[in-house]
Amino acid sequence: MPTDPLFWIVAIPAILIVAFSKGGFAGGGAIAGVPIMTIAIDPVQAAAIMLPLLIVIDAISVWSYRKHWDLNVYKTMVPGAIIGIALGGLTIDIVNQDVIRLILGVIVFGFIANAFIRRKVDAYAPAKQPSTRRGSLFSTVAGFTSTVAHAGQPPIAMYMLPLNQTRTVYQATNVLLFATINYVKIIPYALLGMLNADNLTTSAVLAPVVVFGTLAGVWLHHKISDLLFLRVVYASLVLIGGKLIYDGIAGLI
Repeated sequence: MPTDPLFWIVAIPAILIVAFSKGGFAGGGAIAGVPIMTIAIDPVQAAAIMLPLLIVIDAISVWSYRKHWDLNVYKTMVPGAIIGIALGGLTIDIVNQDVIRLILGVIVFGFIANAFIRRKVDAYAPAKQPSTRRGSLFSTVAGFTSTVAHAGQPPIAMYMLPLNQTRTVYQATNVLLFATINYVKIIPYALLGMLNADNLTTSAVLAPVVVFGTLAGVWLHHKISDLLFLRVVYASLVLIGGKLIYDGIAGLI
């Protein structure tokens, strides 16, 4: 396990943010976890430590939102997500993650701008219908970016938000999909030797933090309105997009 006190100082709040965000707000702030942890350890180790914790969060979240998910929407995304994970696993050693972050950040801001122009932030705007073609496209990108950079949330939000689901259906479908993605990601991570004993032990020590954060997120989720939930998710996308662009440019420079 990491012995530097700095790791634990930054890892605990980072994990808490991830768990709270994924437990209650469709993972809007989850993308901050790995970048914060890289203050103390390298990105590959941070991603490896994060995956088992994400699986714990997913297990709690799937149980908490059971029977609320939209399986029709879920089914449009699973095949593409698996393809994206396979592509990410094959290229994780060679892909430039900074370029991926920069491109993804620009796309996120483009989506947000389009949403405001079309008034999609309004919870009562006309909803799009689930589409296998669009679902496969966005979920393939999500599977890939989730594997190489734990940044799968923005593409999924771009597909699911225009469907105008209620906050709990959106949250439930989101957590079910990412539970699937994270369980499948075990295969490439294990084959690449990322899930070694040291990383798994560190994840186990941090597990109580994610249990607390996830349950807190679930509790707050049920205390807010659909419109407030939607606005929080969009606001988190603004932060995510800005963070992705900043990290991408900083890494390339």
